[in-house]
Amino acid sequence: MNELAITVERTQSGDIVVLKPTGSINSSTIAKLDAAIVDLLYDEPATIVLDLSAMDFISSSGAELLLGTAQTLREKNGDLVLMNLSKLVNDIFDVLNIKSYFRVIKDLSDLKAGVKS
Repeated sequence: MNELAITVERTQSGDIVVLKPTGSINSSTIAKLDAAIVDLLYDEPATIVLDLSAMDFISSSGAELLLGTAQTLREKNGDLVLMNLSKLVNDIFDVLNIKSYFRVIKDLSDLKAGVKS
């Protein structure tokens, strides 16, 4: 699958934004995700939650984009949190050995409770 759809939801306070990509993040679609993230960074949210429940695949370049985004947010005292990792994306992150770099939650209530898995 070489398509990527992205939905964005903001919390009422505006300090948390949920970004939900659907499809695959690969060399053909990474520019679309990058543009969506750059747009969000201009608003300077404290936390971007990336809901990965509808992801079919993420390439190493997609993972690199997420690592860079997490670093950028942390430099601004923010965070990139991963939510609802599909089994395939979870396995890819395990193979790349990068999952520990992120806070991983099951749902937004975990974010408010400070859960880290």
